[in-house]
Amino acid sequence: MVTNYLSNILSSIKSKAKTQESVQGSLSSSALKIISHIKQASIPFSKSPDDLQTVINNLLSKINSSNVDENVRQAKLKEIKKQKELLEAKLSSIEESISTLDNIGSIQNENKLNKPNLQNARTRQEYLENERKKAEEAAQKIKAYYKEQKERAKKKQQEQSKLMMILEEESEAKKQEMEELKAKKEQEYYEKLEKMKELKAKRQQEIDEIRRRNNDYESIKGVKPLYVKLEEKFKCEYELPELEKRKSELAKRKLVNRSINQEKIIEHMKWYDVLRDEHTKRNEEALNSRKIENKVRSSSCTWNAKILEQEKQLKEAQNAANIERLQKIEKRLRYAELIKEMFMPTVDKTKQLELQERLEKMKNPARHHRILSEINQRSESFVELEKKKIKPRKIQSQSKTVETPKVAKKINYLEEKRKLREENEKNMPVEEIKANWDDVLSMSVSDTEKVKIISEKVSKLEKQAILKEHLVSSTNPMNIKALAQQENIDNLLVGSIKAKLAVFSHAVNKSVTSD
Repeated sequence: MVTNYLSNILSSIKSKAKTQESVQGSLSSSALKIISHIKQASIPFSKSPDDLQTVINNLLSKINSSNVDENVRQAKLKEIKKQKELLEAKLSSIEESISTLDNIGSIQNENKLNKPNLQNARTRQEYLENERKKAEEAAQKIKAYYKEQKERAKKKQQEQSKLMMILEEESEAKKQEMEELKAKKEQEYYEKLEKMKELKAKRQQEIDEIRRRNNDYESIKGVKPLYVKLEEKFKCEYELPELEKRKSELAKRKLVNRSINQEKIIEHMKWYDVLRDEHTKRNEEALNSRKIENKVRSSSCTWNAKILEQEKQLKEAQNAANIERLQKIEKRLRYAELIKEMFMPTVDKTKQLELQERLEKMKNPARHHRILSEINQRSESFVELEKKKIKPRKIQSQSKTVETPKVAKKINYLEEKRKLREENEKNMPVEEIKANWDDVLSMSVSDTEKVKIISEKVSKLEKQAILKEHLVSSTNPMNIKALAQQENIDNLLVGSIKAKLAVFSHAVNKSVTSD
């Protein structure tokens, strides 16, 4: 039954007669294996082909893809082994042929060496007979070799056809399995798609329900409650006008208390930076020139030493004279500031009117003669009113008591001024830091510490000068205090420059002495 079924399937396949024969030979062995397997498993089935097909399908369902891959792998291994055996057989045949050729060559050489005397008829006859026999034997061997080669080629072709059939069967089985898997996956995909559609419909219903509820809530929420309306009305009618009013007041205060003009500060900073750069450039040039001179003056004779000593003494004397002059200027400025603080000048209104008159005359000289009479009249009336001020009467007490005479208190003005000066020196602001830079440079500390002390004092002087410049720029430039402050600012800047020059001269002197 199995052989008939397999032969029918084989006849339905369109292939060559040789391949069908090889497949039929292999199928007979496989049919016997299937029958033995069915007998061992005691599988009940009838003799109809449909029952056999169901059994085959069941067996195929048990075989998974891993078994198929394993079978394919084993078949490939078998084919490789067979090819290896064929190659080994060919190699052995080639070796045999090589050995035979070597034998033939050796025989020929021996024949050449042991060549008989062909002049003799008997020996010639024997020699020819032997040669004919050898030729027949060689022809028979060649025929046998060709026959063996054909048989091997035929066997190889049969084995290849068998392997091809096995591979085709396995590929067909694998293809069928893949189609079944594909169909199964498509079915699962459609089932999932249906489920997703159902879930989508449910979700859409839920979303519609949520939207409906939100719309209801928004419609309820859109109506403002009464307390919200009252709050909005209060904000519009009371809070917002009050805020606007406060904003306007703040803007007015900002206008009154606005900061100093930054452009002037920036211009002064630029001017000071330019001045500082020029001084540093000059100092660097002088230092470089001195270094060059020192390098050029390689001779260290006594006359050069004397000249350098004289120059040093002259510089020291000049520095001492400059410091003394600066101290005198500082004393004079302090005295002037003290006098200004003690005897502050009073504002004379007549002089103010005269200044206004002069300004008006400068602006509009044609209107001067007309306005002059009015100003004089106003000034005269103002002076008369001041003279005619009536002093209030003192209310005398009803009961006159005898008052003890007051003793005049003695005041030592010079002592008080001295105390004030000492307190001012203790609490001296940064603007009055006028240090004797040579004293600082002569301290028994390292050069870096000296430079640090002087740089701190210089930075304080510069900061105070900048602050005073801001104050002067914010006041009236015609004011006497402003002019005094401007002088003080200049003195501070000069002091800072002197400090830097003192440090520079100290460094130069030190380098000269070291050279």
